[in-house]
Amino acid sequence: MENSTNAASNGTSVTGTGGVSDGSWTELCTFSEVPDGEGIQVNVGALVLAVWRVGEQAFVTDDTCTHGEASLARDGMLDGFSIVCGLHQGEFDIRTGLVLAAPCNKPIVSYPACVQGGHVLAKLERVKPS
Repeated sequence: MENSTNAASNGTSVTGTGGVSDGSWTELCTFSEVPDGEGIQVNVGALVLAVWRVGEQAFVTDDTCTHGEASLARDGMLDGFSIVCGLHQGEFDIRTGLVLAAPCNKPIVSYPACVQGGHVLAKLERVKPS
């Protein structure tokens, strides 16, 4: 649990504090606040984010569906690494933000994230989907 990461979906791990103590990481919530297989909504300034948990990994995306303006964390259903929007059943990959199913055609933003010291941290600069 302590040092899992999606680090922009590359599967690398953060060990110790290397890479997360440089001030560019933002603490979003405790890892235990996010039920396994679900997401929670977190607000950071003007950003409305979703923090997702799949097993011992945390992922962070924008929370608003790009198709119907619905909250993905509140209204959606997580299925593995896929979030299905509760409004029109569009689908996104939480690791990359890429669209997996219509009617969505614009990806959501995915942020590098990690679990460190029992907290979920993310680099909140915009990351373009790959």
